Amino acid sequence: MRFEVSGMGNLQARLLKIQGGLQNRQELIKLIGHTIVEDVQQNITSEGKRLGVSWRPLTPTTKKLRVMHGYPAEHPILIETGSMWASIRVIKADNNEAIVEP
Repeated sequence: MRFEVSGMGNLQARLLKIQGGLQNRQELIKLIGHTIVEDVQQNITSEGKRLGVSWRPLTPTTKKLRVMHGYPAEHPILIETGSMWASIRVIKADNNEAIVEP
């Protein structure tokens, strides 16, 4: 079994450490799924900086809509209520795959 993730050295190092320390593939894949969830959440929280690319600023229309709904105009991007961020989770992990939603 081999894992390769381009452009994300820290994540790659974490995955290799997990891979080397476990013999049960189901547990390994479950841990990988949770590692991906954490990484996606960190990328959302940092507005893309986690992967080294800052997201484009919100459009004036989007800023106006956010304010109309009681949220700050510009930041945090992709987080209003926090429900999407909190819903990112591993829904299945077996010997062959981990499924992360949403």
